Amino acid sequence: MTENTRVEPVALSDVTGAWALDPRRTTIQFRTTSMWFRTVNGTLHAPEGAGTVDDNGRITGRLVIDSRSIDTKSQMRDGHLRNADFFDVQRHPTMDFEVTGARLDAPGQCTVEGALTVRGVTRPVDFPAAVRMGGDGSVTINARAEIDRSKWGMGWSRMGAGLHNQVTVEATFVRHDGN
Repeated sequence: MTENTRVEPVALSDVTGAWALDPRRTTIQFRTTSMWFRTVNGTLHAPEGAGTVDDNGRITGRLVIDSRSIDTKSQMRDGHLRNADFFDVQRHPTMDFEVTGARLDAPGQCTVEGALTVRGVTRPVDFPAAVRMGGDGSVTINARAEIDRSKWGMGWSRMGAGLHNQVTVEATFVRHDGN
């Protein structure tokens, strides 16, 4: 989030309508442990996404993540993460998160409900998120989730590599009028 962006907490019912992801203002970061003690950080890009909030506050949407964009600042590690031991980007170039709903927990706070598809395997994932309105009318969702990668068929491990990964998403959406 830029320092110049004014953010205000919003109720979900205040953002009815159609929204499109702004990929330039969206970041996906992950953190895992390698060999019991070494922390590995990385990023992924989300080139597309959209969502709708209906008059009753029901939320649906989709976030598409480019598996090929994985970047841990190590070409050798990134190459291994792209192969069949992990993301298998030749067969599965994207990961998809399908939002099926959200519960308002407090003003500006919600629990997002959905399904994450990685390597052709779909599993339910729910996580807490903060929802903020930007001064430019955009909406930014900040979320953090713990993901056990073995549930999506990525159980490869050497010398205690962590199966649990912390994923942080900051996704910014702009109003979409359908044109």
